[in-house]
Amino acid sequence: MRYASREHAVFGRPEVGGGILPGGGGTEHLSRLIGRDRALEAILSSDDYDADTAERYGWVTRAVADAELDGFVDGMATRP
Repeated sequence: MRYASREHAVFGRPEVGGGILPGGGGTEHLSRLIGRDRALEAILSSDDYDADTAERYGWVTRAVADAELDGFVDGMATRP
């Protein structure tokens, strides 16, 4: 499970924007999470994505308001 703050989370793959080849398996993992086309877009554009877009793409499980995030995660972790 991956949760993100709507107000503060930023997602992206900045390597190409910095002239660095992506490595370490992150690109393969990303394509499994969000699909090949969206992963290529994220990797090749070096754009930043907000939490709501990341949720829509499947990059995170849920985007939650910052004020509610800790309580939400604690509630998930302490469920019987």
